[in-house]
Amino acid sequence: MSMPGNSTGLTRFEIYRRVFSIMENPFAYILDSFGITGKAGTEYRLKNGIRLMLRGGHIDRYVFREIWVFRCYTPAGFGISPDDVVLDIGANVGIFSAYASALAKNGKVYSLEPDPINFSRLQETLAVNGMKNASAFNCAVGAASGTAVFFQNDGNRTLGSLSGAFGSSRRMSVKAVSLGDFVAQEGIKKIDFLKIDCEGAEYDIFKSCPDKVLRIIRRISMEYHPSSGGFGLEGLIQLLEKIGFRVKVVPGSGGFGMLYASR
Repeated sequence: MSMPGNSTGLTRFEIYRRVFSIMENPFAYILDSFGITGKAGTEYRLKNGIRLMLRGGHIDRYVFREIWVFRCYTPAGFGISPDDVVLDIGANVGIFSAYASALAKNGKVYSLEPDPINFSRLQETLAVNGMKNASAFNCAVGAASGTAVFFQNDGNRTLGSLSGAFGSSRRMSVKAVSLGDFVAQEGIKKIDFLKIDCEGAEYDIFKSCPDKVLRIIRRISMEYHPSSGGFGLEGLIQLLEKIGFRVKVVPGSGGFGMLYASR
């Protein structure tokens, strides 16, 4: 997640009020926001029973804030229901997967993350919370299945991508799967909620996805990124509208923002 910014306009007081309303130990968040946390991390204990072990002094806190406090992926009309099937593409350490799993109690959550360190933390998040309705997959989602080059950013592990749009400390080979192949592989018949944050690879994912797969998706909640190719945000909007989605774009800054699509 590249942080398109707080488009909610909340004051710091309101942010803290919301943090106190959802966390059992809200001072863990507050101390982390002032950098008073060891690099090993701190545990966020939520009132709904969820536990998140986040890296101290890290962008993990911002990701938590965007998902749990600002609810950037689940605004009005984009809630997650108990029986929903959810795909979390770019699951990182599992902050959104945990959010979705707690809501889709009778449904299923598929969490896909290529970065090996983030994936290990994703597995820990699901295990420590006993989330039997969620499955983790150590792979990237891209234009085609096979092996792909993953641009890893050691300074900020939320910025790793297939696109290489945000620089990289090194490159590594990862398993990749197209959205169409993943749906077939897992026998998925419907996707009630598709969350995507994959640092610019979203355009290849949609451009290569068969219409028959796109038509089983009910809602899409996605952070979009700047595109250097011919198929970018406008092309994606046209593609989605052509197959019956209603699309809303909430611009951020620097070419980032949120895209919401529903049918």
